[in-house]
Amino acid sequence: MTEYGKEIFTNGIIISLTIIILEFIAAKVVLRIIRGLLNNLAKKQGREKDMLYILINKALSVVIYTVMLVLMCQEIIPLKNIGNALLGASGFFAVVLALGAQKISENIVAGVAIGAYEPFKKGDLINIPEKNITGFIEDLNLRHVVIRTYENTRVIIPNKIIDDAIVENRHNDKDTANMNFYYVGVAYGSDTDKAIKIVLDHLKKETLVLKKDLLSGLVFELKDSSIILRFGFYTKDQGDGFTVKCALNDFVLKAYKEANIEIPYNYLNVINHTA
Repeated sequence: MTEYGKEIFTNGIIISLTIIILEFIAAKVVLRIIRGLLNNLAKKQGREKDMLYILINKALSVVIYTVMLVLMCQEIIPLKNIGNALLGASGFFAVVLALGAQKISENIVAGVAIGAYEPFKKGDLINIPEKNITGFIEDLNLRHVVIRTYENTRVIIPNKIIDDAIVENRHNDKDTANMNFYYVGVAYGSDTDKAIKIVLDHLKKETLVLKKDLLSGLVFELKDSSIILRFGFYTKDQGDGFTVKCALNDFVLKAYKEANIEIPYNYLNVINHTA
């Protein structure tokens, strides 16, 4: 029985299949043990969401399953040469990585750098001004970062690009609130005290606004044709802040009109001298 199938399997069908199954189980067990040790270390350091640990976990899967595949190929005669080729092709793959796959290697190096320095982690809200992209980090890997935007779309950015870009991390801890600023211009001669009071009274009634005792309103800047007022208020997160600002635009337009407070705007006078 042990000799049966030796034309296809190195050690016969029974022994070779047994070895293949044991190799598969061993790969699973080794991966689970290493991941368990790694996760315990991350928990002790409070760094479960660190990109470095995520990248190492993903890399472990690739390495262990690749080794398992090579060993399995040794038990199947038609695939044995493929396994040997994989083992002996390390020099060739190194050349490919250095030349033909330069962008891939750049992304891998950038991914490791991001994981090591940890400018952001999974779940953080980030903004990339030069790309006009704002959203939450949904996934991190050796090649790219996946960002979920406010429109619930997913943007995939290669690590090299995000590593070179200026990134604003807007993440707030659960025990803190997000500070927002709202600006509006009023005409010179307007009652600024009244204009400030109208907005502050409205913010005190706004359900999304937190820490109402810390509301602020002040004359922020004197422009050529307007006085800029700035209002500060807290919300749970950036999304709630955006919602409040949009609602404020509609409220201010109506409330200032009723209070005879002018919001100035640029206009052009055209004089026809030929008339």
